[in-house]
Amino acid sequence: MSHNSSEVTAIKVIRQLTSYFIERPVHCQWNKEKQIDQCECVIESKDAIVVIQAAEKVLALEENVVYIPVPVMVCGDIHGQFYDLLQLFHLTGGWRLLQNHFVRPATFSITSNCTLPLWQDNDLFKFAPPSFDFHEHHYLFLGDYVDRGSFSNECILLLMALKVLYPKRIHLLRGNHESRSMTTHIYDDGFSFQEELIAKYGNSDVYEACMQCFDELPLSAIVQSPTGYWFCAHGGLGEH
Repeated sequence: MSHNSSEVTAIKVIRQLTSYFIERPVHCQWNKEKQIDQCECVIESKDAIVVIQAAEKVLALEENVVYIPVPVMVCGDIHGQFYDLLQLFHLTGGWRLLQNHFVRPATFSITSNCTLPLWQDNDLFKFAPPSFDFHEHHYLFLGDYVDRGSFSNECILLLMALKVLYPKRIHLLRGNHESRSMTTHIYDDGFSFQEELIAKYGNSDVYEACMQCFDELPLSAIVQSPTGYWFCAHGGLGEH
């Protein structure tokens, strides 16, 4: 299967993110007080912008209300928790969407004194739900991908890269945090999205690309199931 240039960049981004975090000790999350000047940028600015702009074009073709068939996995707030996002994909079988883009296979091993995922090379898809058809099921994310957590940049890039590669299976809604007012807010217990991106890239180029992309996100979804229709949206409405 051939890929266009934006899809090639999306695959590159997925490979870099997964391989970097597979090798990264889970205790190395940077925090606002101690390590903001030492925060690492995993994805180059030019690649990040290519993926964000490609996702923006895909999202611009969608209606404000998207219709999604079952089976679908509905996911709540991510808020910059990249390890939780990886864990979510793992526990629901979503690694099937990523496996072709890995540098090497990986899975999770949770220890009794660690609440974040560690990585090993055995038992891929060990916890995958047996009832899921990995070639057919959808993911619906209800918004709030950014702010507060340490890895909002990585979360949004992984999700947007997946949107570029799987536009009919990855569905992204807009939450109240996908806005300029919330991403510039000063948080006492975490990072604003703007603050994180400027710290990582040294400028606001990626941030501005994200803001334009966020303007194209759908606002709600209707899940169509044999038992009826289910309305899905983020709980918070933006000020505009």
